[in-house]
Amino acid sequence: MLTEQRRRAAFLMVGGAAILASAVLHGMVSVPAAPLWVTAGAYVAFGLVAFAMVSQSVHFLGYALMGVLVAIGAVPARGR
Repeated sequence: MLTEQRRRAAFLMVGGAAILASAVLHGMVSVPAAPLWVTAGAYVAFGLVAFAMVSQSVHFLGYALMGVLVAIGAVPARGR
């Protein structure tokens, strides 16, 4: 049976791998905004779930805030 620490470590590794995979996808594919939305969603989901399930540390909320910033950057410029 997995201990609580191993379960948390596995969760953090899977979340980090999802964020890394979406960033690599954005670098390889020439679709302008879709991979950025995937990256933003991965950051927000990982940050909120880690805050709720692992530790109520503001460091995990930082991941969610980074996702919001990436989502703001993914919005196309208007009026140019």
